[in-house]
Amino acid sequence: MPDIFMKQPFICLVALSLFFAACKKDETSTTPVTEPVTKYVQSIISDAGDSTALEYNMDKSLYRYITYGTSEEITAAIPSYDAGNVVKIEKATGANLNEIFTRQIISYNTLVQVTKIKFYNYDGSFSHSDSLYYGTGKLDTIYQYEYNTELEEKLVIKYAYTWDAKGNIIKLEKIYLNNQGENGTTVTTYTYDDKQNPALQIKGYYVINFDEDEVPGLLSANNIISSSSLNTTNGYTASTRNTYGYDEDKYPATMTLRSMSQYTGQELLSDSVTLKINYGK
Repeated sequence: MPDIFMKQPFICLVALSLFFAACKKDETSTTPVTEPVTKYVQSIISDAGDSTALEYNMDKSLYRYITYGTSEEITAAIPSYDAGNVVKIEKATGANLNEIFTRQIISYNTLVQVTKIKFYNYDGSFSHSDSLYYGTGKLDTIYQYEYNTELEEKLVIKYAYTWDAKGNIIKLEKIYLNNQGENGTTVTTYTYDDKQNPALQIKGYYVINFDEDEVPGLLSANNIISSSSLNTTNGYTASTRNTYGYDEDKYPATMTLRSMSQYTGQELLSDSVTLKINYGK
């Protein structure tokens, strides 16, 4: 980044710093200064039997995101970079991860904000695309498009995100538009803890692990404690409750997720899973 300061003002700033330091030389600080700790997720292990491993390049950019399924299935997301930004995600499958296809192509604006993500199927055909829009510097809207056989776009879902002053997404409105099988609007509200979200330490992680419904957990400053959803048309309800165990650096070390969901007149479904999160520096 180019230096935006002129030489003379810089010298003045140094002089002022020395002056104030001299004035305070007899003062004794009793408040210890704690440097923030930056750690990177290395693995996530579920008690359900599946797990995830993250491998990094020397500059701490993500090299591979590998998922081990319960049926011995292995898949990997492999990002490609341009000027430090993720521009393509390849998906690798097979016993030796040697079956590779392009899953996502990512575009940016001049502010280096993601503006378009195109998704592809195993055979190279289009799956769908997302157009991302920003207000006051934060992602506030995603429009999802599907493609027909003539590659014509059809708008199917609008996602609208509301942020609080702490940098957390507190509401997601998912509006179905011309979408088969789903209709109406699902509104989800969230609450958070006051600890740092480890996903933010990994540049581009939310793109590599992208899911429109999971954006609150991927981009918010803190970790989700609870969510509550209601579809205004079909009466579908869902809720989650997350309980964390933190390590000495206040990073989530364990996480128990409890969820419930129900359609009107149908059986209440519930689930629980516990994750162990391992870090490296």
